[in-house]
Amino acid sequence: MAKQLHRRGGERYLVKYICSPSKTGKTCQHFSRATSPTTSLYLAFDNNGDRNFEVSPYTPSDDVMVAEEQGAAFAVECVRILLEEPDREGPHEVPRNDNPPAVERSQEVLSELLDRHLGKDSEILLHVDEHRRMCHRRTEAEYDPGAWFCGGAMEVLACRTRVVATYIEPPPLEPRGSSSRVSRDPVALPRIDVDKVMDYLATRHSISEKYPQLRFPQLKRARRDAERLLATLKAALCHGSRGKEGARSVAHAGV
Repeated sequence: MAKQLHRRGGERYLVKYICSPSKTGKTCQHFSRATSPTTSLYLAFDNNGDRNFEVSPYTPSDDVMVAEEQGAAFAVECVRILLEEPDREGPHEVPRNDNPPAVERSQEVLSELLDRHLGKDSEILLHVDEHRRMCHRRTEAEYDPGAWFCGGAMEVLACRTRVVATYIEPPPLEPRGSSSRVSRDPVALPRIDVDKVMDYLATRHSISEKYPQLRFPQLKRARRDAERLLATLKAALCHGSRGKEGARSVAHAGV
């Protein structure tokens, strides 16, 4: 997962995205490792209680160019609230800017904001969760100012951070390789590490005392059928951890 975040789009900005059904772990931030960005920021636009952000009024301008600039200004204000008002009670209603600056100016303001608070050399991972909910979206794909609003927000955020957008649908951006200033790039949804989960459970006194055998067996010189069964068990636990969307059965894994 971490390696996928290092893919770059040349001179254009890339927004990484994870698109999968509800309750499959999109919101869990499994993005970090030693060489990952130094700072992680999280912007939620739905399903996060008093940590949600949304623009108010909820409907952007009918002029798509203005809507794009409104989205850019909205993104800057969301990040400002995160950095300068961490104790502010939410949900956060961000006033819609009806006289927004150009997208390029919002990019400059965001860069200055992040440099001031996090340092010019900081590498920032910004998780944009439930991206479609940041403003009103129309069902007509041919004309949707909300898509331009979201695109403007993504373009500004991607100018200075590594953006990972999550929702059940891709963000309203052109695919990677297009001529757009900002494009989308899919990232595989990371799976749970069942070995680490079992090791963690074994260290919890309340669990280990009640279930002392709750750990995977250590196979030494085991037959291949035993290795195959253990691999199948791990795969079943991994899929089952996804809840209702998980697999109901798993075929024997080849080892």
